[in-house]
Amino acid sequence: PTNATWTELSFDEPSQGDYTWADATVDLSSITGSTVYLAFQYNYNNGSYRTWEVDDVSIENVTNPELTVNPEALSSLSYGEGNGPSGATSFALSALNLDGSDVSVTAPANFEIAESETGTYSNSITLTAYDGTETTVWVRLEAGLAQSAYSGDVTISGGGASDVTVAVSGEVTYPWDVVDSFTNFTVTGGSYEDGDFVGEAGNTWTYVNARGDGNITGPTPGLQNNSEAILSSTISDGIAKFSFDYMQMFSTDVNLRGFINGDSVTTVTSSDE
Repeated sequence: PTNATWTELSFDEPSQGDYTWADATVDLSSITGSTVYLAFQYNYNNGSYRTWEVDDVSIENVTNPELTVNPEALSSLSYGEGNGPSGATSFALSALNLDGSDVSVTAPANFEIAESETGTYSNSITLTAYDGTETTVWVRLEAGLAQSAYSGDVTISGGGASDVTVAVSGEVTYPWDVVDSFTNFTVTGGSYEDGDFVGEAGNTWTYVNARGDGNITGPTPGLQNNSEAILSSTISDGIAKFSFDYMQMFSTDVNLRGFINGDSVTTVTSSDE
């Protein structure tokens, strides 16, 4: 209907390339109103699925108390050692058919939670006489931790419902003076180009035979598999230590070599990475 308010819902996609039946559960608990309309819209993105078939739609009316979280996992809660806490990210909590008692949200060791992004963080939150109204819970990795990877589960319990959890993970890394995320690399297409852009330290990055359609996290120069392809820069104040993320763009395994002052200092041999 043209006067309906449509809400796009997430679901579990089948493995790309499969032509087999798969099933997924879609949570409608956040949709309000006496009448709910369901629709399936075909939407093709290049490189994704070309054919969809839908059958055997089942609808369940939930009567038992139920807590729901979205998403069920949060990652990349990280910071450089001495520069904590991490930035915060959030999940939504909602519920159905609760008994009107309090609901508690408890963070795992080394993480902390709050009811607003800029609020007071602690290891637990109590939602008094929680009625199931959608509530946002913010999570971050606490300050003062040593270099290491950290993970655990935020646990939500109470209201007469079974506990639910949100998996959280993060890392305390080496305290880099500069982390260059290549924000100023503006190439987004699949054609190989030459050019340059300004880095986070005010340096100039020069690239030869690079494309921009293979992001790791944010803009990523993707080098062509030939001896001419290069990404280079001059750092005026020198460096004591460096690290980089890499990803294999295509099925062919390749070698990636790193140089400092013309000397080869590392070689990465990819294998479906």
